[in-house]
Amino acid sequence: MKLLHYTFSILSLLLVFALTGCGDGNSGVPEGSKPPAYFNSSSQGCIDCHSASRTSVVVNANIAEEWGASNHNTSKSGKQYGAGCADCHEPEVGHPGTCNRCHGGTPSATNIIGSDVIRNPDDQSKCYKCHSHSREFHYSRNATEAEFVTKDNTNKCRNCHNPHDVTSLMPLNKDWHESGHGNVNSPAWTNRDFKDNANRACIRCHTATGFTNFLNSGFTTPFPSQSWATPGDDSREVLSCDACHSSYDFINSVRKTMPFVAPYNNNLDRKAFPDVGYSNQCIACHSGRESMATILAMGTMSSASASTSGFKNSHYMAAAGMMYMTTGFTDFTVMADKASDTHTYGESYLMNNVNSTHRKLGTSQIIGDNHNTAAFVAGSFDTNGPCVTCHLNATGQPDRKTSHTFAINGNAFNQVCINCHTSNGATFLTSVNFKTAFVDKKSLVFQNALNLAIKLLNDRHGIKYNAAAYPYFFEANGSGVTNWKRNFGDDDAKKLMGACYNINLLKRDPAAFVHGRVFAQRLIYDTIDYLDDRKINMSTGDTAIANYPLIYIKGTLATSSSASYAYLRGYNITTGVWNSTYERP
Repeated sequence: MKLLHYTFSILSLLLVFALTGCGDGNSGVPEGSKPPAYFNSSSQGCIDCHSASRTSVVVNANIAEEWGASNHNTSKSGKQYGAGCADCHEPEVGHPGTCNRCHGGTPSATNIIGSDVIRNPDDQSKCYKCHSHSREFHYSRNATEAEFVTKDNTNKCRNCHNPHDVTSLMPLNKDWHESGHGNVNSPAWTNRDFKDNANRACIRCHTATGFTNFLNSGFTTPFPSQSWATPGDDSREVLSCDACHSSYDFINSVRKTMPFVAPYNNNLDRKAFPDVGYSNQCIACHSGRESMATILAMGTMSSASASTSGFKNSHYMAAAGMMYMTTGFTDFTVMADKASDTHTYGESYLMNNVNSTHRKLGTSQIIGDNHNTAAFVAGSFDTNGPCVTCHLNATGQPDRKTSHTFAINGNAFNQVCINCHTSNGATFLTSVNFKTAFVDKKSLVFQNALNLAIKLLNDRHGIKYNAAAYPYFFEANGSGVTNWKRNFGDDDAKKLMGACYNINLLKRDPAAFVHGRVFAQRLIYDTIDYLDDRKINMSTGDTAIANYPLIYIKGTLATSSSASYAYLRGYNITTGVWNSTYERP
């Protein structure tokens, strides 16, 4: 019988022992003809013979049906059809040889162990027989671009593709490619060779291999002693599919891990996050690298080192750090005064008193929350924490389940946000207008408030902020700031750096007003309150009116119809009076 090309997979041991189609090569049909259910008719013999053993041991699926639905069986191009069993598994001449091959006797030809087919075509580069162009697309095209396939995972196509059905999940592969995780030009992967031993602390989040090792260690080895890189290997890895999935049975092989404990301040300020299922993965890299403790640990502030230190970087996209309030500088008041202070709250107060519905999504805590609806009850919506709920996989919502862009878009607005946020004043919110009528307005106030803090930093303290250039905070002469004391005392040095820390933290998470609404508001308010006169005296509102009318105009709120949308709360737009009750979380 003829055997046309059938991309049988690699890991199917049951199939491998029984794969006994015979044939002589690739057939195709002329353009315009109608293929049968299995177009590659010469593969039909393989399917018939292996009908009892064609279930993949990896995905527990009928591999013949998977292949039948893929482009390997019937190409969508309309020009050339597919690939069959022999193209990938390449049975030896004479396979099966005689009836005894299946009904007793010894293996065909000289094969004495029964492996007269290629068990792992992927490992032996058989995919490149037809997909040679993939080498150019999947590998880097220049010295600074990241790669889908690095030297560490060469000949492992199945890390991201089901070898029997590469077609059905292709939309997810494309979605992932559009995301930050798959962007080969993103600074997260291209800024440097993160595998270099000088950057080994970065490996855990900035390479797929390092992230996998980090997860598999139970987060016990955050800073590896050395990299796996070999001399001459300067490849840069994106966060590929196998970072989060352990096999091509993707939906059933998401890597599980322990709740994350952030190793802030060189592992001296350890902050434990709650167990939120698969969202634990996200928290591991989106918690930020530093915390307030890093700044507070800078000596006694009376030493020379306190006034000549470089900026302590919060790091980037610390969405989890914002949501769970593990990062951010809140220590703007004197420690001894905190017991009677009614304005600025420290870490312990915030953690114990600031509620967050967003933090409860995908957990049992959502039950009983004042924003709870039937859609959010754990088990009906999602049980894997807030990151998965909003950015990836809303259980029962098929159009969200097919997306790996991780973007909050119309579908997410409709399936997630609108369950609680049904209106904005008199405006009824829908998936069509949700972004412009609700999200954009909140974002504008958030960004305007940050811009005011940046303006005050420059006008009152002579420090310029440049988010595009490290160390981000510069003197007028262009040098990075090291003199944080300026003309003030030692205690102000920490507070000034803390204000800068908050600015950088919030600028690096443009959705901080969603991830940690009240906490972000607190950080901005206190940062401005300190920067305007180096005192926490509820002067933020007056400063906003006087210096940045885009945020406030006396008696009205320029960027919103309601004071509830203001990040500089405290100004009562009805009475024109600043009221301290607006100031508290």
